[in-house]
Formats: sequence, structure tokens, C-alpha cells
Amino acid sequence: ASAAAAAAAVAALQGGGRLQHSSDSTKQQVAEYMQSFRQYDWLWKDDMNAKYAIFMKTNPGLEQFEKELKYYMAIESDISHIAPVHNIGALSLETAPLKYSLKSAATNWKTRYAHNLHEQAKQQLADLEDYIKQTSKSLSRPINDLEDVRAVMMTLKEVRDKEAEIDQEFGPVEEMYGLLHKYEVRVEKEETEGVEGLRYSWTKMRTQATSSGENLQKVQAGFKRDLTRSVKSFITDVS
Repeated sequence: ASAAAAAAAVAALQGGGRLQHSSDSTKQQVAEYMQSFRQYDWLWKDDMNAKYAIFMKTNPGLEQFEKELKYYMAIESDISHIAPVHNIGALSLETAPLKYSLKSAATNWKTRYAHNLHEQAKQQLADLEDYIKQTSKSLSRPINDLEDVRAVMMTLKEVRDKEAEIDQEFGPVEEMYGLLHKYEVRVEKEETEGVEGLRYSWTKMRTQATSSGENLQKVQAGFKRDLTRSVKSFITDVS
């Protein structure tokens, strides 16, 4: 839609009513001014989806995504510096509609390239949040028998193993969202808060794991005493 609007805005600027009654010299200057917008005509002439598909076939990494986002951000910046009105002699060209349409088209290109990166970041964030939530739930499990003891012990082991690699999982998610923020890609508030609170949630869960481990030692000692008494009682009964 924005591409069509940009093309229409260019046509409107070229065919303004007052221009038809202007001198040849003025028309020439307008034509030269309009030529400066040719550098942006690919925004509505090129096939965005086809170009993006070619890019994705290269299996791009974070660095390649940043390069593309940086490029389209620069285009947006250049367009934003276009004056809303351009005077040529007594003629005033209203360029605001064209400027808005061009910027909207450039933003669409940037958003297209950011989409895959955003989806990847969103999924990884959801996976980490779910892991922390489920692990915290497992650590809160009441210990009533040896099966509960084994389950909590297994969870504690998983947490210890996970701690060695947690930075490798948090880092990429934080970097991806950092890129999206840097290049002004729209991100839901819940996601931003989720990323910001990720390490705090992990630290809180680790504290819970430590407390759960200490409680487990006490409970295990109690189970051991009960088991010893039961065995002694059993031996007494059968002898």
C-alpha cells in the first residue's frame, strides 16, 4: 500500500496544476528536483518478498540481519531530512505527502527484514521463560516420599547443568532484542519486559533451588531415620 502511495505522490508532484502554467525554465528545475527522488524508486518497483527470499537463502546470521536493518534505517533517516516544502521561484512544491509515503515504504522494507529475527527472538524468549517457570514449579513440589525426593534431586541437577550454559542462551536473545530496539522495530511491551527481567527471574529461581536443596537435605535425614526405625522394628518383629 505504501509503495503505491509513494508512486502516486511522485506522479502528483510531477503533474501539479500550477506547474502546467509555469515557464519552461521552472519546469526544467522541477524536473531536475524530481530526478533526486529516482534514488528511492526501488522502494515501490522492486519485489520486496522476492528479494527477502534470496536473502534468507544465504542462511543469514545476526551480523547480516544487522547490516540490512542498518541500511534501511539509513534510508529512513535520509528521507526524514527531505524538506516538506520545496520552493522553485514562485512555485512551492508540497513534498510532505511524498516524504511520508517514501518513509512508510522504507519502514515496510525494514520491518520485512526484521520479521524473521523478531520471531526467532520471541520464540527463544518464550522457551527460556517457560523453562524458568516450569523449573520453579518443580522445585516447589511438596516432598512426601522418596519419589518426590528423586524428582527434586533431578531438577536440582538440571539447574546446576544449565547454569554453565545459561549465558550462551540469554546472550543471543538479548542481542536480538537489542538490535530490534536499536533499529526502532516495534516490539510488544510484554516482550521488552520479559527480556529485561530474564536474568532476574533466573537469579530468583537459582535462589529457590538453593533453598530447595537445603530443605531436601533435612527431609532426606528424616526419611533416613524413619527408614532405620522401620528396619529395626521389622527385625524385632520377625526375630
